[in-house]
Amino acid sequence: MTTTFFVALLTVLGGIPSAHSEEITFLGNSLTNHGPSPSIGWVGNWGMAASAKELDYKYQVVERLTRLKARSYASNVTSANQIERTLLEPGVDFLALVQNVQRDQDVIVVQVGDNIQVDAEKRTRFSSGYASLIGTLVARLKKDGVLVCIGRWWSDPEMDRVIKSECQRVGGSFVELTKIAHQPGAQARSERPISNVGVASHPGDRSMEQIAERVVAAIINASPKAIDVMK
Repeated sequence: MTTTFFVALLTVLGGIPSAHSEEITFLGNSLTNHGPSPSIGWVGNWGMAASAKELDYKYQVVERLTRLKARSYASNVTSANQIERTLLEPGVDFLALVQNVQRDQDVIVVQVGDNIQVDAEKRTRFSSGYASLIGTLVARLKKDGVLVCIGRWWSDPEMDRVIKSECQRVGGSFVELTKIAHQPGAQARSERPISNVGVASHPGDRSMEQIAERVVAAIINASPKAIDVMK
């Protein structure tokens, strides 16, 4: 299911946004968006585990881009849950799985892989599946569109290397999360009491802000040559 929200904010630095609205799609797992789930103590409908909608990374990305580029953004959010469940399987029809991602997107942000555990053999299958997914999404971009691939929150250097390699192979920009995740107080449990261990281990508000900063940097600095946002 796709949730679409339209953001049109007056900018502080850039004046009034232009009449042109750019399209940005976020495709990801619970870190990108998770609907209410009382059984795990999660009542939000935004990126886990920000304490409020306006503090999750995708909302901040749209707000920052609106301010920096003086443009309005139509933002689309698509769940990657089914993609993560099938990414290692052969012959997956990714076109069907991303059918909610409209064509002619200005920006696509992909955040998948955290819910996939791989060994050496499965890593090859992950590489093949991720490459197919990225290829399908690139076809949904405008000619000068920007692809951003976010690495894993739960560290796996080998999987991050695959994500980075396949993303940059098609001209995308890789955003690493490992250094953010390893900072003291990076997890939401450090900012407020959260009973569910899984929810608590997701990024907190400060980490969401840092993720947004890196994604925005990748979008603003995008060029025909792939870049690597790893500060």
